[in-house]
Amino acid sequence: MTNHRPPAGIVRGQKGKKMNAKTRLETADTSTIDAGKLARLPLFVCPPSYHLQRGAGNGCAGDPPGYPTYFTRWVYTERGNTPARGATLVILGRVVKTAEEDDETSKKRLAGLWKPLPLEHPRTRAWILSTFAHHRNCYHVPGRENLPFHDDGRLLIWPGGRLGETPFGRVRDLAFETELKREHESFDKWREEEKDAFRLEIETSNARIIRECDAVAIPENATATGIIRRYYPEFMPTPELFAAGLESPGNWWEVMADKPAPENCPGQYGHPHPVNGSWCQMCGWRSEEK
Repeated sequence: MTNHRPPAGIVRGQKGKKMNAKTRLETADTSTIDAGKLARLPLFVCPPSYHLQRGAGNGCAGDPPGYPTYFTRWVYTERGNTPARGATLVILGRVVKTAEEDDETSKKRLAGLWKPLPLEHPRTRAWILSTFAHHRNCYHVPGRENLPFHDDGRLLIWPGGRLGETPFGRVRDLAFETELKREHESFDKWREEEKDAFRLEIETSNARIIRECDAVAIPENATATGIIRRYYPEFMPTPELFAAGLESPGNWWEVMADKPAPENCPGQYGHPHPVNGSWCQMCGWRSEEK
């Protein structure tokens, strides 16, 4: 197969230091891919007018360390389209999907190539931290698994809801709603029993909603817990994963064997270290300046 990856370019990193900007595949550890099963897939021969996706990784956001999705590359024709026939998705030089196959077939094929790291492996632990940091305060209401992941009737953001909205109703701001009534419905002219009934209705509704949300917002129902258990059913969340100051350790665990030191960080998505200026999305470095 022709190597279509561009050579790593020299870019200016932190404090003007020259650093190599490397692609995902140039830093990848492929030990999580079953070499025997990979070898049984058809070899990809790139037609002269075709080319491969420059980077690697498709539909891989949030997947566990070394999952095959991080290594995939789309095949493109000279017009920039995926081919109407033949290979459309490649992994490490082998065909993993053709135009004649549906997505579920290729997903199963990719899953079969994965060699999971142990749950206590540093890369797996880093992935778990990243997942909980990204899904902070997110929970799923039990019994609503038939709804999409982000459906308003299933996903609970707690405390607070999404601008007060929860799967159990909206937590209403008594002071705000009172002021609206005062401005538009002459609240101050209401009888005292009407005012009391108005306040009681909001307080009663809020109390019910808060009670139901508190019952759901437990570690067992955290969306991050569910994601981890897709791959590691034995996983048990710990209190540290719900700490307010939990920060992402970076994305190095996706394909790199070890966490790089800042001076050796390859950067990410074509951006040198530190990817985000005050912190690095790849190696997890953070500036001491507040």
